[in-house]
This record gives sequence, C-alpha cells and structure tokens, in this order.
Amino acid sequence: MVQYGGIQYVHSREAAEGILFVQFIALSIRKYMRQRMNKEMQALDIPKILKRLRSMNATQLRSGWYINEIPKECRDIYEAFGIQLPVKENRGRFR
Repeated sequence: MVQYGGIQYVHSREAAEGILFVQFIALSIRKYMRQRMNKEMQALDIPKILKRLRSMNATQLRSGWYINEIPKECRDIYEAFGIQLPVKENRGRFR
C-alpha cells in the first residue's frame, strides 16, 4: 500500500481484497469480544483489554516454553471470553 497526500493506493485488486478481508476478520473479532464482555468489563474498551493481555509473558528455553505469572486482570479477561488458561505441566511448561 502506498500513500500520497493522505490517499492510500494499492498495487493490485488482490491486495485490495486482502486488506478488506483482514479488516472484515478484525471487525468480526471485535464484535465477538464486545458481545462476550461482562458488566465489569464494559468500562474497558477493546484496546485497553488487548493492552492488559500484552502484559503476559512466556519464555522459551531448551526444555520448552515457560509461562510467567498470569495477572488477575488477564485471568478475568480469559474467563469472560471463555478461553482456557495455558495449562502448566511439569517444571512450568505449558501447552
């Protein structure tokens, strides 16, 4: 995508269709998230929720991936969206 004076151009029809497809998927995910938010989370907007989820960290070592402590806010968000938390296996590995 090229931008000239505030107007964006794409190089091909396929590129334009790709951009529209990605925007459609992003809008669908945003709508799903908004519908699943409980009353406590209504005060938050989607960018704030995503920012809080970015605080989760995982580290890769030779023996596998290790997840750090999951903050309570992140656990609440996972629970609100019905997503299972990463399961810790032996020595902190998760799947």
